[in-house]
Formats: sequence, structure tokens, C-alpha cells
Amino acid sequence: RPLRMSTRREMLRFALGAADVTLMEMVSAYSVFPNDGVRFVPQMIRRVTDSEGTVLEENLPELRDVITAETARIMVDLMQEPVRSGTATKVQELKRPAAGKTGTTNDFTDAWFIGYTPSLVAGVWVGFDEKVTLGDKETGGKAALPLVRFRRLRARSPVWHWRRRRGRIPRLPRRNPRTTRT
Repeated sequence: RPLRMSTRREMLRFALGAADVTLMEMVSAYSVFPNDGVRFVPQMIRRVTDSEGTVLEENLPELRDVITAETARIMVDLMQEPVRSGTATKVQELKRPAAGKTGTTNDFTDAWFIGYTPSLVAGVWVGFDEKVTLGDKETGGKAALPLVRFRRLRARSPVWHWRRRRGRIPRLPRRNPRTTRT
């Protein structure tokens, strides 16, 4: 299970897009796509050291297979579309392969963006503790996406490309916005 949902009622609300999920749960769920279906269980503390650098405690990553590599790769293809021509085009400034999705709740009470490259997953949520509007037209692409600090990634790390292992994964046809109705 990529997301923890404690009751059947929560699962039904989630299916309708009406469930409350933490940003950590969402980022963890999205991490499955660039990792060929493997989920890294999030950990807040990777290691504890003393003042001399001796490791006192270390939490190794916990990995779980949650979807097939084929499904994960199809999702990568799908999630590149908002970056190419949708609400997340600002991610193109990264100048490297990237995918992601913006989101906005009813009445603009929450805005979010979760995006990933082949080597990094990042998420931003903007909102209040109470269900109060952020303001007119405060969408995920406008309020949350600009807060992701992709510039650091662009300047400091090598460009990685999406993994293509043995076996052909079907690529989805590209949508032409001029001829396709939504």
C-alpha cells in the first residue's frame, strides 16, 4: 500500500479525491514512479553521530515493491504532460527530464505541487490549518510550484535520464492540444 489509510471510509473519500493526505504521504507515493515501482519509506532521521563523527544510530532505507515497473513507467510518461504543456510548465526551467502535477482544492483552500526527476522527488503544500481560502485563483501552479527550489538541482547535479531497463515499455501517444478536446 503506497498510502496509509486507516478506514474503508477514507479509501472511498480518496477515490473521489476528497481525502486528507499528508504531503509526506503524497511525496512518498509519487516516489514510486521514477523508481520503477519501488517505494522508499520516508524517514526523518537518516543517522545520528556524536561530536567526533562516530555513527551512533543509522536508519537504512526501507524499500517496498508496490506497482509493476511497467505501470510506473507509464505514469512517468503521463506525469510529464503537465510539465510539457499543462499547469507545471515552470518546471521546464530545470532543463532536464522532469514530471509532476499541480493540484488545487475546492475554493482554493489548498494548493500543492509534487514533481520528480529521475533522482529527486519534491513536494510543496500551501494552505492554512483551517479550511480558509488562499485567495482567488491561488492554484498549485501559481502558489505552490514556485516554492520548489529546482535551481539548486540544476546547478549542482548531473543530468540523469529516465531508466529504461530490458523489455519494451509502451509509450503513450502525445496529445496534440490543438486537435484534442478535453
